[in-house]
Amino acid sequence: MSAIRDQEYATVVERERPLIQATAYLLTGDPVQAERAVQLVFAQLYGRWPGLRHPLLEALRAVVRAARTPVQLPWEDRRRVELIDGPPPALAAEPIVADLRTLSYDQRVAIVLECY
Repeated sequence: MSAIRDQEYATVVERERPLIQATAYLLTGDPVQAERAVQLVFAQLYGRWPGLRHPLLEALRAVVRAARTPVQLPWEDRRRVELIDGPPPALAAEPIVADLRTLSYDQRVAIVLECY
């Protein structure tokens, strides 16, 4: 039974992660914070998985709540370090994110959920 539950959950995460990741990035304006918010959201949803009727809606609600402030992941006990060769890649959405940063968080949420 647990293996079936895990497989169902993995399928939903694979399908919905790109949208949740993009939403988190547009809300935070920071790819690292967006990734942390997404990790936290999917970890929390896993714990509630058997009772979820609308996983995408629940994930969107959770990412809006999580992206409001910097995310501290409970399983990280040290500062995160990324090793990158060369300059970071330019993100195609950077002009949009720059414009979104000029708005309040609630305004960003309304625009991102309505338009993107």
